[in-house]
Amino acid sequence: ALANTVRKYITPLWLERRKKLVEHRQKTAYYFSIEFLPGRMLETNLLNLGILDTVKDAFAEMGVDFTAVKNAEHDMALGNGGLGRLAAAFMDSLATTGYPGFGNGIRYRYGLFKQRIVDGYQIEIPDDWFGRLGNVWETRKDHDIVDVKIFGNVYLRANEEGRIVPVYENSKTLRAVPYDVPQIGFGNDNVNNLRLWDVEIPEEYELDYPTIEARRRVQDITAILYPDDSSHGGKELRLIQEYFMTSAGLQTIIKSYLKQGRPLKDIHEKVSVHINDTHPAVAPAEFMRLLMDEYGLEWADAWNATVKTMSYTNHTILSEALEKWPEEMIKQLLPRIYQIIVEIDRRRTAELLPKVGATLVHNTRIIKDGQIHMANLSIIGSHSTNGVAKLHSDLLKDVELHDFYEIYPERFNNKTNGIADRRWIQIANERLSGIIDETIGKSWRHDLDELKLLKNFKNDEKTLEQLQKAKLDDKLRLAAVIKEQNGITVNPDAIFDVQVKRLHAYKRQLLNALHILKLYFDLKDNPELDRVPRVFIFGAKAAPSYHYAKSIIKVINEIANMINNDQAIK
Repeated sequence: ALANTVRKYITPLWLERRKKLVEHRQKTAYYFSIEFLPGRMLETNLLNLGILDTVKDAFAEMGVDFTAVKNAEHDMALGNGGLGRLAAAFMDSLATTGYPGFGNGIRYRYGLFKQRIVDGYQIEIPDDWFGRLGNVWETRKDHDIVDVKIFGNVYLRANEEGRIVPVYENSKTLRAVPYDVPQIGFGNDNVNNLRLWDVEIPEEYELDYPTIEARRRVQDITAILYPDDSSHGGKELRLIQEYFMTSAGLQTIIKSYLKQGRPLKDIHEKVSVHINDTHPAVAPAEFMRLLMDEYGLEWADAWNATVKTMSYTNHTILSEALEKWPEEMIKQLLPRIYQIIVEIDRRRTAELLPKVGATLVHNTRIIKDGQIHMANLSIIGSHSTNGVAKLHSDLLKDVELHDFYEIYPERFNNKTNGIADRRWIQIANERLSGIIDETIGKSWRHDLDELKLLKNFKNDEKTLEQLQKAKLDDKLRLAAVIKEQNGITVNPDAIFDVQVKRLHAYKRQLLNALHILKLYFDLKDNPELDRVPRVFIFGAKAAPSYHYAKSIIKVINEIANMINNDQAIK
């Protein structure tokens, strides 16, 4: 009921925002990401609209527990870790800073998975976040439904005007249905849009899906984030997922742009498409397909528009995390995309060979050793590649993508990841926010640079005492959660040493566990060591097929059992 009231409250703002963007023909950025992790949106939306305290007061008057209402909302399980949280933080930030920036992703039915720890092992069960409520924030937009083609054969032939056009045979058609979720700016009445795509079988193509199994395979496209790709079928499903979301998003972006009556070859002047990691990396090839096959642009104009429209964030220097698809799989699944990728690779090779030589060209080709390298396609088909921290961006230039940097030095830059302070200070830590308000006023809530005013109080005993008290209160709150969820009593006066992130070899949870063992054995050897008590807290999910990571979860739990039950350690 509260969510519906809020939706009615923001609808006029949402429509007004859309109207202004159209009237002023503002350039719009579209953020393509396989993950979005906004968490529960109720409290954030109330805060951003400036009515959080009003609602809390009203509920208190009615004798309704606001916390219970807040907790009834399911976490929107559309993401997994840093990638999805960054995408959601950008959505929040774009709306708050007033930029027209829209999201494009998938409306997963089950999200990642719900983790249960049984006998120290991770057990995965489906996260039915939709539950009985569904997604209370979304609006289905039937007028923007588009079709996406996969499989079949494609051959080229001349049409009546002598243009070479593709002819599709035996392809399968999927219907992409958009659901829009408002992204509300903080205190400014701006409402941007997060578009999530669901899949349906078009009535006119039902005969293509004659069995329950065939229909279920279609439903699986938007069932879960990161289907297990240890089998051929799992890999295929991931690729279809990525293409489905990317194609649907690009189709509606082009249709929206054309309403301005401007030439399609200049689309980059009003549209920016951002590729968040390699999952939507098929975007440059799909954009080329749409511009040429659907709208008749010549290759040179289409390629110029594509490179100037696309930009790419690289999230890792681990080569195994940079997506590569078997050439045969792309050829079978996305035949026209395969033809376009081959042609991009061929033209680029011919153009660059005399300029930079065979070694650099070979090292940076899209198609190598029977595989299609999606990061290479993203860099070649865009005008900007960024890392997510200065050190990371420097490593990309100097090591991992050095050959690309030699060819396109102007394309590389850094964008250090940030956080949404509204969620992490104003909502998660109300006590701290209140103390900051009392100390320096409220302007920091709109401008984080104002926090530097706190430096004036670094020796003020009263302020320092208040901050310590707030910190202790938060530790007591966390201790209560740990007691409730894990049945373990922890010491709130101890140092809380926390590592919460996806469980992965390179994130070094095992190194942390070995450090804990080192401290433990030191204390066993000398129980009188002068040590500040510590509580180590881990939060992590391991991918279902990542056995190494799952074994580390078991190791951490066994270390915990040993230490927590050792009376000598206290």
